[in-house]
Amino acid sequence: MTWQHEKEFLVPKEVSSMINGKASKKVLTYLHSQARVYYVSSGNTSGDIITYVLIDGKWIFSGWKTSWSKTGSADDFVWPYFR
Repeated sequence: MTWQHEKEFLVPKEVSSMINGKASKKVLTYLHSQARVYYVSSGNTSGDIITYVLIDGKWIFSGWKTSWSKTGSADDFVWPYFR
């Protein structure tokens, strides 16, 4: 899914300062009205799952959850864990 859909998703401005740049991303789910994308930040300092919803043909930021963080501020432990 990542190869096919990754260009549809940019880091939303709502979380861009927290993610601190993107090192990599993986599309976890891609449905007709919702998608979840896993981002690893620059410097491998955190992993974040961002949820998007499709509104009027555009993917809109819906939510965000930090799955792991080197600073210890992660919400939950979520696969894939990257260290």
